[in-house]
Order: sequence, then structure tokens, then C-alpha cells
Amino acid sequence: MLSALPALGQGQTNANVIDALIQSLNDNNASVREAAVSAIEKIGGPAVEPLIKALNDSNSSVRVGAELALEKIRDPVAVGSLSKILRDDKDPYVRANAALALGMIDDSKSTVPLTQALQDRDVNVRRGSAVALVELSSRGMKVDQAVDPLILALNDTDGTVRANAATALGNIKDKKEVDALIISLKDSDWAVRRYAAYALGSMGDSRALGPLTQALKDENSSVREAAVIASGALEIQQKQQDAQQAKASQGPASSKAIQDICSCTTNLIRNNNPSGLRAPF
Repeated sequence: MLSALPALGQGQTNANVIDALIQSLNDNNASVREAAVSAIEKIGGPAVEPLIKALNDSNSSVRVGAELALEKIRDPVAVGSLSKILRDDKDPYVRANAALALGMIDDSKSTVPLTQALQDRDVNVRRGSAVALVELSSRGMKVDQAVDPLILALNDTDGTVRANAATALGNIKDKKEVDALIISLKDSDWAVRRYAAYALGSMGDSRALGPLTQALKDENSSVREAAVIASGALEIQQKQQDAQQAKASQGPASSKAIQDICSCTTNLIRNNNPSGLRAPF
């Protein structure tokens, strides 16, 4: 069975093959479910509608499997259904994975449901929504509606949510974020301070120079490194008024930092499954 599943995802497909693969997402064996997801991903476009239907399956594992496949296919057709799951599904692990999937699909319509989910009672859903907004904003998607909710998220009880919120704000670069990000340089969590520093370095606002100078004395070396990079970027912008050059001078380190926080947060969510589901990955 396992060896046959990936082959089903190759070449020509029909409705019966797709239905068989969808049903395999509910197999009791985790390896079978993983193989089904891999095969469905290879099918791509023709599998989107059956996967959207599977989002309403009574079995949570099937719903998560469908989310993972849709995340890899990245078809905007799925945004509406994933947004509904993010809002309404009773299982927080399913909601969290819906948020992660939305973050990988280039469609700004997911901004509102993701910002609303920043208030979810479950911490992993809030983490997933925050990292999704990081992903969208880092790819240049227009998520301006998220600014105020992300500023509020800088006060979330969870440090991972706060760090992702700071990162997303740094990608958006709205001037009204600056004061809130400066406050985050004093956050109790060093990761939040680090990403707040990177965010301020991308803003081109001289108000951040003094606070970033103070951050050079932070007890954590990662925060100090971020403050050095951010301060340098701001100095270049002040002297040359060349935002693109400043971005380039900051790029490699801050871009890697964004990749790191997205990867770490996604792994944190998917390895911390409060429902005890056996997700297909």
C-alpha cells in the first residue's frame, strides 16, 4: 500500500484516484497518511477541491492532512475554506494548522481572519496566526490591516507570539509601530527584544537610534548583535537617505532571522499537539 500511494500521485489522475488518496488520509497508520499527503501534493491543482471538502471531515487527522496538502499546493482557491476552519473548527490544533497554511498562500484576503485569530484562546493558534502574518508580509503581500492587531499582540502573554508580531511589523514598516517596538526592546523575553531590534532597523526612523544604542548593552548576545545590525542600517538611511541600500546592508542577517523564527515557530506548533492527534507528517 505504502509503495503504491506515491505512484498514484504521478501522471494522469482522475476523480477515483483522488478520492482514494483522500481516504488514505484517514488511515490508522501514520506512514500511510504521510504518503497520501505526498501523493496529493504531486497532483496539485486537480486535488484542491477534494482537499477543501476534506477540511470538513469528522476526523481531525483528515482535516489536518488536508491543510498540510493545501499548504504545499498554495492555491488561493482554498483561502476562504481555510479561513472558515481557522475561525470555527473546535480543535485548536486544526485551527493552528489552518493559520500556517494561510501563511503560505499568496492572498491578502487571509489578513483579516489571521488578525482575528491573534485573539484566539489557544496559544498555538495565536502563534500560527502570527507566523502566518510574518510569512505573508515577508513576501510583500499587502497586510496593512494587520498593523493594529499586531501592535496589540506585542503584549501577548506568550513570547513566541510577541516575537513573531515584532517581526511582521518590521516587514510592514508602518511608522505608527515604532513606539510599540521601542517598548519591546525592554521585553522580558530576549527573542522578543532581538526581533524588535531587527524590526526597528528596517523602519528608517531616527527615534529608534537611542533605544537601539541602549540595546547594545543587552545581557543577551543575540540581542546585541541585532542592535548592531539595526543601528548600522539606520545610520546608513540617515546619512544617505537610501532605504534600498539600508535594506541591503541589513538583509542577510535579518532575512535569516526571519527564516529562523518562521521555522522554529512552525516546528513548535506542530510538535506541541494538545489534542494528541497523529498529524500526517
